[in-house]
Amino acid sequence: MKTQWKKTLLACALPAAMALAAAPASALEFYYNAYGGFVPGTATNFPAPVAFSNENVAHNTSGELHATIEETYQQLSWGTEVTGHSNLALNEAGFEPPVGPWNNITGHNLDPDPDMIGHEWINGAVTVSNDFGSVLGWLTHHNEVISEPFTGTVDIHYNLDLYADAAKTNLVWASPEMEFQLEVWETPNVEGDCPPGADQSVCDDRFRYRLLPAGDFDMFDEGLGSFMYDDGTGEKKYNITASGFYGADGELHGEFWSPEEGDNTAYVNFEVHEAPEPATLALLGLGLAGIGWRMRRRKAA
Repeated sequence: MKTQWKKTLLACALPAAMALAAAPASALEFYYNAYGGFVPGTATNFPAPVAFSNENVAHNTSGELHATIEETYQQLSWGTEVTGHSNLALNEAGFEPPVGPWNNITGHNLDPDPDMIGHEWINGAVTVSNDFGSVLGWLTHHNEVISEPFTGTVDIHYNLDLYADAAKTNLVWASPEMEFQLEVWETPNVEGDCPPGADQSVCDDRFRYRLLPAGDFDMFDEGLGSFMYDDGTGEKKYNITASGFYGADGELHGEFWSPEEGDNTAYVNFEVHEAPEPATLALLGLGLAGIGWRMRRRKAA
């Protein structure tokens, strides 16, 4: 009798679990502003001089969750014209991700708050349950050969606002002030002494980043937050995650290797996924348990 009950349970749970896994992605979209910049005074171990440029300035929004106005800066440079002078820029115009496989950036340097002029914003849309997501921001390295190898870090404050409508009147989630840390590795420019993964004639430079305070320098599905939203079929929970660095080909590489004496860009993506309901998780767990029970039965036979 127990064996028949298990067979019946498997016959119901396994197809249901498989159907859930194969369910088509939702077409629900959210519209977003993403913005932020380098934090002055946080650069450590860079060769002097170090300069933060305020040519492009970003602030928090004046919304409820962004009540504090804090200046951040978009550009960071180090070194001298004699030994080499490198520059980093966030979301620099002209280096947007290529459309296909990337979503189109619908706006750049468009400030939704006319009282705060000078923001560096990017705008776009993200489709729920799309595993590629949409671009959260990009880092461009204007790379010169620096004679002094070093490993340095600098902090980046960043924000993400999600809206239910293209006009951006219905705010569904506004991030807290997110603080990332970027690690810059200026490698030795000596042929044959380059690290694995770098060009072996003139060493590439490496960039990694993490979400503070406890993140690792391996950004993959890093949780940024969650929110509740009713799409007309009931209120559901949505999770937001970020990953990077991506290359222009849309492939996730994790580390960003920047060849010398060029303008090189890498990208960070974010995704929005509907959180599985407890009943769905239980059903999936039941299906997996059934698969394990069936495999054990086969081995016993």
